Amino acid sequence: MQVPKNLRKIPWLAAGYHELGVGRFGSVGAHGKAVPAHDTEGHILNNPRILEYFAATATKKKGQWTESNSWCSAFVNWCMRQSGIVGTHSAMARSWLHWRNGEKLDQPRIGAVVVFPRPPDPEQGHVAIVWNIRDNHLDVLGGNQGAHAAKAALHEAAVSSHVSIAHRKVGTALGYFWPKNFPDPDAGSRTAAGAGTTMLILRGIAGHYSGRDWPRGALDEPPALEYARRRDYKGRVLDVAGATGAHSPQTRMALDEFRRDKTVTALYGFSGGGYNVLHIIHALTSAERERLRLVVVLGAPKSPEHLYKGPWELVYRGDPPGGHMAGPRALLATNV
Repeated sequence: MQVPKNLRKIPWLAAGYHELGVGRFGSVGAHGKAVPAHDTEGHILNNPRILEYFAATATKKKGQWTESNSWCSAFVNWCMRQSGIVGTHSAMARSWLHWRNGEKLDQPRIGAVVVFPRPPDPEQGHVAIVWNIRDNHLDVLGGNQGAHAAKAALHEAAVSSHVSIAHRKVGTALGYFWPKNFPDPDAGSRTAAGAGTTMLILRGIAGHYSGRDWPRGALDEPPALEYARRRDYKGRVLDVAGATGAHSPQTRMALDEFRRDKTVTALYGFSGGGYNVLHIIHALTSAERERLRLVVVLGAPKSPEHLYKGPWELVYRGDPPGGHMAGPRALLATNV
C-alpha cells in the first residue's frame, strides 16, 4: 500500500489511517449485506470504536446509534474532530455536499473529502477521504467499506464492514471538499518544470559490499531515483563516492550544485552520503536552509536523527532486515 508522502501534514487523513481495520461485529449475509451479531440476550454487539465515531455527530435518532447503521459520515466527522476541524455533525453522507466549513475543489486532491452517490436512492450516498489518485481511479479511505469475513478479535462472528481503502472511479464522485483556510501540503510540488523539483542523491563510500565492487560509491541507484520520482522530484545522482567529511569531494560538489541550481530543494544521502548530508546542512546559510524541503538519510547510524531536524521534512532510516545495501529498496517499498 502506497502511503501519501504528506500524510503527516494532513491530520484528518493520518487519524483515519490509524483506524484501518476497525470494523463491525457481524456476518456477511446475502448480497454482501451486514448481519449484526447479537449477545446471549439478543442485544446487538456494537464495536465501541464505531460508537465513538457516531459521537462526533449531532444527528439525533430514536433509540440510539448502533453499528448496523451506516457510519461512513460518522467516521469522517470523527477524523475531522481529531484534527480540530469542524465537520458536518451529521451521519448523512450527502451532508458533506453542503459542508459549511469546507470549500469545493475543481478536482480530486489527496486528503479531500469525497462524496459518491448510492443508487438507487438519490438521498443516500457514501463519503470517504481521498488516499491516492491513479489516472481515472481513486483510492479512498473510509468507514463502513469492504464487506469481508475476517474474524473479529474478541468474537467468533465475522467483521462485515470496516475502515479500509477502497477503489472508485473519478467520474462517479459528486464532489471534492477541503477544510477552509487549511493549506494544501502538495502545493509546493505542483510547480512548473525546473522550479524547485530536483533531489540531489549522494552515494556511499567506494568499496566491496554485498558481493560486488562499488568503485564510484555504494548505492542501489534505480530505487533511489524511483523514490525521487514518486516524491515528485527529478533525481540527480552526484558522480562522486561518499568519502565523508566537511571538506570531502562529495560534500564540496553537493554544496556547489545546491548553490548553482536553485531547483534543488531535496537531499538524499545513503551511507557515507548520509553522513555528508549533515555536513552540507551545517554549511548552508539561513536563506539556503529555507529552500530545503526534504532531507532523506539512510544507513548513517553514527549521526543520530535529531541532528538532521529542521524546517524541512526529514526521512531517516537505519539498515533494514535485508542488510545495509537494501536501504534504498526498503525505503521505496514503504514510500513514506
